[in-house]
Amino acid sequence: MITDFKKIDNLSPSDFGIFIRDVFVAAGWSDAIITKVGQEFQHGDGGVDIFAYKAKRKFAIEVKQRTVGTTVDIKALNQLVTGAKLANVTNMILVTNSYFTSEVKVRALRLGVELMLLPIPLEVLIVRR
Repeated sequence: MITDFKKIDNLSPSDFGIFIRDVFVAAGWSDAIITKVGQEFQHGDGGVDIFAYKAKRKFAIEVKQRTVGTTVDIKALNQLVTGAKLANVTNMILVTNSYFTSEVKVRALRLGVELMLLPIPLEVLIVRR
């Protein structure tokens, strides 16, 4: 159990994904499944790290763990949008422990992708319509 958000930066990429999934589950999301590299797609996870449900709506969630001072760029957003489209999912969330570039913020707004920075306020996770 992580009690200090600073420790998140030291998690391995797979543990970081598990941590994010557990945060969503603790907030009432259901059927949160972490995708496996090479399972559905020949290379990688197809651009989506977690599929989860809230209020009967399926979400594609991409998780990007970054070191201090490193931002999440447009490549991560493109991966999520492509992976969600291939999985026929229209609700998308991009989560990071860092920051997003201004280009990501603009494009995410136009594409309907929710951006979340850690720590995620619990009310953001709970209040879904």
